[in-house]
Amino acid sequence: MKIKKFFIFFISFFIFLNSAFSKEENLKGYELSNAIYSSVSAKKYKAQKIQLSRTTEEKFPYNILITIQKTKTDINSAFREFDTVLLAFTQEDIIKRMDFLSDLIEYNLNTDFNFNVQILLTACDKQELSGNESMTGSNAYCKLIEGTEGLCALCINLDSEKANSITSGSAKKVCPLWLVKTATRCFKQNEIPVNIKGSSFLSLYSLGIFQSSKRLSSYLSRNIPAAELNLTGSRLSDYELNSLFKTFLEQLASLSKFQSDVHYIPVKISDSYYWIGEHITIVFLLILTTVSLAIFCDLGFIFRKKHSFKTLNTKRTVRSFYIIPVTIIILTLCLLFGQFVASLFYRTVFRNPLIILGIKFIISLILISFAYLFELKLHKRKFAFVYEYMLMISSLLNIFIFSAIDISLFYLFTLIYLIIFISRFFKNTAAIYFFLILSFIPYVLLITQVIVYSTPQQIYPLLFGNVVSNLILSCAITPFCLMLLRIYILIAKNSAKGMKNTQNKAISELDKINRKLKKRFQKTYAFIQILTILFFALIIILASRELRIQFSRNIELRRQNGIIEESPEANLLKASYTDSNYYGGTIRKIFINAEKKPLRIEVFVTGQTDNPVFYTAYTYSQTEKSNQVQFDLPDYPPEKFEISCTPDNSVLSTVDIFAYYDEKDYPEENIDQNENASKSRHKTFIKEKVSLSINITRPAGKI
Repeated sequence: MKIKKFFIFFISFFIFLNSAFSKEENLKGYELSNAIYSSVSAKKYKAQKIQLSRTTEEKFPYNILITIQKTKTDINSAFREFDTVLLAFTQEDIIKRMDFLSDLIEYNLNTDFNFNVQILLTACDKQELSGNESMTGSNAYCKLIEGTEGLCALCINLDSEKANSITSGSAKKVCPLWLVKTATRCFKQNEIPVNIKGSSFLSLYSLGIFQSSKRLSSYLSRNIPAAELNLTGSRLSDYELNSLFKTFLEQLASLSKFQSDVHYIPVKISDSYYWIGEHITIVFLLILTTVSLAIFCDLGFIFRKKHSFKTLNTKRTVRSFYIIPVTIIILTLCLLFGQFVASLFYRTVFRNPLIILGIKFIISLILISFAYLFELKLHKRKFAFVYEYMLMISSLLNIFIFSAIDISLFYLFTLIYLIIFISRFFKNTAAIYFFLILSFIPYVLLITQVIVYSTPQQIYPLLFGNVVSNLILSCAITPFCLMLLRIYILIAKNSAKGMKNTQNKAISELDKINRKLKKRFQKTYAFIQILTILFFALIIILASRELRIQFSRNIELRRQNGIIEESPEANLLKASYTDSNYYGGTIRKIFINAEKKPLRIEVFVTGQTDNPVFYTAYTYSQTEKSNQVQFDLPDYPPEKFEISCTPDNSVLSTVDIFAYYDEKDYPEENIDQNENASKSRHKTFIKEKVSLSINITRPAGKI
């Protein structure tokens, strides 16, 4: 009997703990912030509450900052890049790892560092609904410390499901090399595998092509050195996490060289990362420039024998310089037409960006190939070496053009240049076509990285760009097109050789042979076109397969923006206002009652002047309308609160209030059952609206 009672007690206790833990994990907003602050304060740690926005209410979520002042001075501290290290966690993550947080704080309290350590626990960083980015915990804190020097930060996510990774760029900025290098070294030392998002194409962060992290953008956009760690928290124990951050702080304490380079390239070999810095890239660029100029000059001033022949070749080459700019212009027009056709497929059949890009390229190459037929017809006597020379010049120009855009792109276009340079020593059509395919492989690697780490909004301009973006794209693929032209001239040359061997034949026989040679050229030309189309199709298939593998192994599913369903009536949201006179002015109080706890509330005030609000204790910002302001309210507001303000002297003004509710928290009888929304993977939110039309000639109203 006693065993039975003990067993029942044990199960009940376990259920109680489980329910309590689950309740703790499901906390949101102010309740979540309060639970963490109470836990930290109970252990006698000095924690500071930092509001996301200035309000008169206490029940909005807030950031929590724990600061451990340095206890050891360093004579070289003046030469350091930082005097404070910030470790930023989200409150949603840390509520599940409170023991880890306690151990981390204790370690910092008991360790003498030559810098301050701050642990920031941010609220509202993991938004369920996009659109209120200014009120995230990271952005609010960075806005507060804007202009502060000597701070470096790590933004840590503990909810990664696939793999550990480091994000080193965002907001068209890249984290300095010294911080990323230190972070990767810590993972290596603790034998924890890690990947750097973007691989060897980190320059695309600075160009705004790779997807930005909202948290990391808050720091990098304000010139604060920062990197984001995405950790598989479910697979890492508290001990492993503490060991990782202990190593990181120790590495920073011993760091003496600070490489502020932001144009670096990480190269992963086995489990280790090696770094190619900006200085090395510049040295390689200068060497390549010197060697290439020597090759193009052909050292004709040294070799005097055949000088007249070289002079003749030089004149022929100079007269052919038009090929490069004409190819770029025509190819730009072809790309514009190709993207128009691709857009028709995008709207009706295909949504795969690889397929759309392939259609755009194939159409462009076919059209430019037809244009090259006119070139071959107009300049029958032009020698093959002229096109080889133009091919080399165009590929070399690309190195300088794209290195000027970002120096890190030097290696990509140098690799293409070397492939084209080697192809000069081959005169066989099949061999040249092999090098043509080989020269396109670096572009495939770049395109796959863009698709993996970019949002659809970032990819769309690349697929359907303006004239300038297509002009840049045409410069990139001009060498590829000129290599096709080189293949066509070799086919024509071989046909001409066949014609010379038949000069002793009768005239009638010559006509027959001429027709046969033309047909041979047409057949070979068509074969090249079909082969190119098949090549692109194969590339699309293989790249799509590789993308699926990468997504399944390493890539996190991007948080989907929720679907917003507008409610025709305000079922839960109520609002009213009162006006009172104060020394000739008006004090207006806006009362908001959401009944059930909403996800977000937005309040807009519209007047008849450019400044509809003279004064308020709340923070507010100007909207796109000159006569409208919006109050800055964090997500997860209280159900009931009031906003007090002094309005302008407008006779007529309007207060628009919007409330957003999670569909699962909204009364079912008031939900319009939408089949498309129910089948969607996106989360659904219900939006309610209340408008207060205020006329100072009549008394205050209520809705």
